[in-house]
Amino acid sequence: MTNILLVNNERKWIEDIGRCLFENGYNTFYAKNTSEALDDLDRTGIDIVIADIMAPKMTGLTLLSVVNQNYPEIPVILIADAASMDEAQAAVKEDAFDYLVKPVGESALLKSVNMALWHQRAMTRTSEAVDSSESSLQDEALFSAISSTFHTIGRILELKDPLSAGHERKVASLALSIAKKMNLSQRQQDCIYFASFLHDIGKLLIPSEILSKPSKLTPCEYAMVKDHVSRGCALIEHIKLPWPIQDVVYQHHERLDGSGYPEGIMGDSIMLEARILAVADVIEAMTSYRPYRPRFDIRVALKEISDNRGRLYDESVCDAVYSLFRDDNYQIEDDPLGHRMVIYK
Repeated sequence: MTNILLVNNERKWIEDIGRCLFENGYNTFYAKNTSEALDDLDRTGIDIVIADIMAPKMTGLTLLSVVNQNYPEIPVILIADAASMDEAQAAVKEDAFDYLVKPVGESALLKSVNMALWHQRAMTRTSEAVDSSESSLQDEALFSAISSTFHTIGRILELKDPLSAGHERKVASLALSIAKKMNLSQRQQDCIYFASFLHDIGKLLIPSEILSKPSKLTPCEYAMVKDHVSRGCALIEHIKLPWPIQDVVYQHHERLDGSGYPEGIMGDSIMLEARILAVADVIEAMTSYRPYRPRFDIRVALKEISDNRGRLYDESVCDAVYSLFRDDNYQIEDDPLGHRMVIYK
């Protein structure tokens, strides 16, 4: 059973959240302050920490820093009120898994807890599956383990941001089709395919309220969203894979003219795999509904690619996209474990 540590000295806060978690099958432990919390972490098998950002004796931000340093596998969810929203947003940048705003509703609490558990288990499963590859690269079961795990990560992202459901799978399908149209090697195709499932993994650490906000983001909120690239790379940096997926994820928002992020690199300094993923990402996003705008027709998305061919987007990638949609009548759709990768020695 999952063990959750609650950190606060407010009796009602503890009782309300503790009752909700207990009634939904979770074990709860209590600490009045962050000093007690650290003692509990040392002697109890805690899976998740939920703390008030203004916890006494040591702030929630300080607790977060200590937990991340000493127990990096334990997600931390912070509770904030309106007066501490700046601190909450700063906490997300410091790798808090999520923050919730008081008064905390039951559905929001359970969703955040479930997301934290899914994320924790999926990352553990991915590491175990890939570690096993060192001794069993030719085992077909390895492909199933890696592939299904990456699909699971895509599903987790959908829970975090339901309005973008299917984005990772559709991007994977389109990016792989572009790579095949360009006659790239099997290794490159596999890299692009699996990078597509992980390209937005950093959004797991962005508050749901920001991802689903129906109006224009503030500069601070937009900076947090852009930070998903760096944070996503940090999440996967210790996963050993036979492809440079971390680099592709890191570069998929870069643009040829240097106007992208996070580094503003240009031209051929951007990996070809990342240039392909960038175009697939833009097309799928434009043709899907978002809370701040309706979906665009595919012709509008293709015009965006055409207008910026050679400036933002790679010319050869754009040409492959035109051929897919205009000559092959390509339709954007999910990829239900349809790709079979080559196992490398």
